Amino acid sequence: MMHPMAIYIKRLVITFALLSFVGVSYAQQYDAVLAWSKRVPLSTLTNGVVTNVFVDAGDVVKQNDLLLQLDPVLFEGRVKQTAVAVTSADEFYLETKRELDRSQELYNRTVLSDHELQVAKNNLVYAKAELERARLQHEKAKYDYKYSRVIAPFNALILERNVQPGQVVSTELQPLTLLIVADSDRMRARIWVKQQELDSLQMKQSAKVYVGDKTFDGNIVSIGFEPATGSDHPGAYPVDIEFDTAKQIMRAGLRGKVEIK
Repeated sequence: MMHPMAIYIKRLVITFALLSFVGVSYAQQYDAVLAWSKRVPLSTLTNGVVTNVFVDAGDVVKQNDLLLQLDPVLFEGRVKQTAVAVTSADEFYLETKRELDRSQELYNRTVLSDHELQVAKNNLVYAKAELERARLQHEKAKYDYKYSRVIAPFNALILERNVQPGQVVSTELQPLTLLIVADSDRMRARIWVKQQELDSLQMKQSAKVYVGDKTFDGNIVSIGFEPATGSDHPGAYPVDIEFDTAKQIMRAGLRGKVEIK
C-alpha cells in the first residue's frame, strides 16, 4: 500500500503537470515609477496685466474652471467697439448695394454713363471689403478676450504657479509659462522591460498598479521602441501603464509595482 505522503506528492505533480498543459499564465511583476498622464504648461495668448489668479500650487480644479485673468476692461471695450464697426460697415455695404441697383437701372435707361456705373460698382467692392475687415477685427477682439483668461483644459492638479496679480504678460517676447497643470484623474506607471519579454505585451493590455497599500486597474498605453542608455535599466524598453487614480492625489516619482498577466 502506497504511503499517504507519497500519494500527496504524486497528486501535486499531476496537478502541476495539468496546469502547465492547459497553459495557465503567471503574472509578471515589475518595479515602476509614477509619472503624470498629462502635464501642460499654460499661458495667455495675448498681452495684458494680470488682475486675478484664482489658484495656487496643490489646488485641484475642474475642467473649464477659471484659473487666471488679465484685466478685462480693454478687451471688453474692443469687443464692443468692433461690434459697432461691423454694424456700421454692414449698413454702408447695404446702402452701396442699393445705390448700385439704382445706377444699373439708370444705366439701362441710358441716363447714366459707363463711368458712373463703374464708380457705383467700385463703391460696392470697397464697401464689401470694409465689411469683411470689420468682421475680422471683431473676431480678433473676441479671440483676444477669450484667451485673456486661462481655463483648466481638464480636471487638473496645479503643479506650479509662476505669476502674481499686477504682472505684465507680453506674448511678443518669449511666452511665459504662468501655470503648470497635470491631469488629476489619471497617472502613468513606467516600467522597464527586457527585449525578450516585449513580444508578450500589447497595447491596451490590462495590468495592476500597486502604490503603497493601494491597488489600481490600468492598461498599457505605450511600448517603447528605443532601449534605455543609462545605467539603471541598460537595454530595457520603457512601457507605460495608465490608470485611474480614483480621485486620490499622488506625486510623480513615487515608487510602485506593476503586475501584468
